Amino acid sequence: MELIAAPLLSGVYGGDTAALSAASVLPRFLAYEKEYGSLIRGARREVRQKKSREPLFQSFRDGMQVLTDSLARAAGGRLSVVHAEVSQVRRSGSVWQVRAGEQTLSSPDLVLACPAYTSARLLENSAAPLAQDLSAIPYSSAILVTLVYERAALERSLDGFGFLVPAHERQVLAAATWVNVKFPIRAPSHLAVLRGFVVDPQATGLLQVPDAEIIGLVRKDFSRWMGTSVAPLFSTIYRWPDSMPQYVVGHSQRYARIKQLLEQYPGLHLAGNAYDGVGIPDCIRRAQDISKRVIDRCV
Repeated sequence: MELIAAPLLSGVYGGDTAALSAASVLPRFLAYEKEYGSLIRGARREVRQKKSREPLFQSFRDGMQVLTDSLARAAGGRLSVVHAEVSQVRRSGSVWQVRAGEQTLSSPDLVLACPAYTSARLLENSAAPLAQDLSAIPYSSAILVTLVYERAALERSLDGFGFLVPAHERQVLAAATWVNVKFPIRAPSHLAVLRGFVVDPQATGLLQVPDAEIIGLVRKDFSRWMGTSVAPLFSTIYRWPDSMPQYVVGHSQRYARIKQLLEQYPGLHLAGNAYDGVGIPDCIRRAQDISKRVIDRCV
């Protein structure tokens, strides 16, 4: 657990892995244990049953923005964007009213595709019991630092997709991905792209630290684990405060209450990664389910 499962979970969820709910974050592993009596035996059986030879990791050739750009094009003229902060959400008869800047928008259906704590703030006056459960979902922060090198300048081969760091050995980095190996189309063959992940508790403590200092700490950690002594050609840094929901023990029970409470507020829908899956495929699946429910209400 300490050397394999915990670093893996920390790389995905951040935060305190000991507080996470196995039923919520690793339901397949629980099924393996129940059916086969062993996680490894269950995983091996599943691999043998797979017929396709698809790559282990897949993404868009031109980056994740392809997804949102494609959605915008598909929406065409049916999409209206309001550039204003939402200050209030309330129920009025059979419609939901949203106060955005100086405008009030009304619709029988309202989809809140934002962090649970933001949804809680917007619903605290119109759906207080629901807001209470939403505000109880904890979040962790993350910082992503990417360093680009001449591949020939690195002192070791990139014979994998990256690495994970157990908590007791961690200084700054919790995980790292070798982007040019994981997604070869993302970088020319002569470059090596190392992406470091800083998660909580380290990330929260570094959110206000200058970029150069964080990059220096990450470089020092890469040197520690990979022996990289040369300076990178360039680097980028992105801070993601309170960005990753934590499926802590009791999450499934809280989510069950949220679903029950939603039934008391017709037309209200909650999208995003705070409920039943943190990955992009999970969010897409949830969005499709919401779309079907909205359509069913219209016919």
